[in-house]
Amino acid sequence: MKIAYVVNDMIVDFLVPPEGFALEDSFHADIIAASEEVPDEARQGWTRLDGLFVPPAAASDELSPEAALAHAADRRWRTETAGTVWNGWDLPTDERSQAKYMAELQAVGLDVRDDPSPWKFPHGFELVTNAQVQEMAVAARLHVLACFQREGEVQAAIVSGAVVTAAAIDDAFADVMAPWQPDAPSGD
Repeated sequence: MKIAYVVNDMIVDFLVPPEGFALEDSFHADIIAASEEVPDEARQGWTRLDGLFVPPAAASDELSPEAALAHAADRRWRTETAGTVWNGWDLPTDERSQAKYMAELQAVGLDVRDDPSPWKFPHGFELVTNAQVQEMAVAARLHVLACFQREGEVQAAIVSGAVVTAAAIDDAFADVMAPWQPDAPSGD
């Protein structure tokens, strides 16, 4: 069995926390609340029919607008908290890390932080100057803002009918720092 995020009886995505982390540490409580165990063979886009999840009709991989909006919100959150790169190093951007950057900025502003001081990154400790703390916080903030901006762009594209599939939504979040426009709907 695996854990699926289900919206309107459709599997929108699967919850797979990073190794060593629990679901509660990796996903928003609302996402967990809308999730349930499904058989291992279940796939994204499968729908509940008579209490069982079944593959979608081959004719369409379109999501309902509600499912598309939910998928976009989830994809934004996953991208937002997945981190970014600063100074060639992975920079976590989960909510806890964002709070730590703000605390360090406050310490710099109050002149109570040694310059430089060690900072733990995913790869290990590095000496970081007070100026670099500001750069880190700005990099994290820009990444988070770009994620929310992209979600807004994707929501508008969903409402207009330009984006109707999970794949198109996923593509939109592949690089939130790059410009994005939805593919023009086909005239078929």
